[in-house]
Amino acid sequence: PLSSFERAKQLADGVYLPPIVMENEWSEFVSMLDGAKAAGAKYALVENISQISAAKNAGLVPIGDFRLNVTNSYSSLAYRELGVSDIILSPELSLPMARDIGGGAIVAGRIPLMLTERCFIKENFGCKSCNKASLTDRTGAKFPIIRESGHRNIIFNSNITYMGDKRDAVDAAGIGIRHFIFSVEDANGITSLIRAYKKREALNGARRMGKRT
Repeated sequence: PLSSFERAKQLADGVYLPPIVMENEWSEFVSMLDGAKAAGAKYALVENISQISAAKNAGLVPIGDFRLNVTNSYSSLAYRELGVSDIILSPELSLPMARDIGGGAIVAGRIPLMLTERCFIKENFGCKSCNKASLTDRTGAKFPIIRESGHRNIIFNSNITYMGDKRDAVDAAGIGIRHFIFSVEDANGITSLIRAYKKREALNGARRMGKRT
């Protein structure tokens, strides 16, 4: 995350930018971009169109996140002309559609469904439940909630998107960038997910790219 990037303490060479940056937060945001660059960051995962020029001005290479909602070749070209190096396509696309547009895809992880401006965790569960809270629907499905910058919250899908057992199809579609989203998983959960993906194993309860839940 941009707010905690320290190149010396981790092997990351890029930063994930907050989905929302309000006008009164912009100066601090730009300062953190400059700080990340000075600390060794090379890439910035941009969440909206306003962040592209900010990342470039800081000397970072913009990578378009799925929130840019690229679903056709026209929007892909427009973002690339603005300076986006690579793009993670909308998770609602099928593999053939992704192949025709060109770009990256989410291959494992819970996809964010909603971003709240107020801290839903604090107001409904208390601060002690920070990054441990979840919403449960009438079917019993749990939707994890974690804190985002500015005390906002992200609500994640109850199901994990997973393409490890479909890697031949992903390869055939020319998907170069494989995007993993880790949210509420602990170290063992992350290791298990990566191991399953590498071994091309199936994952119980997972959803496929291009299928809505």
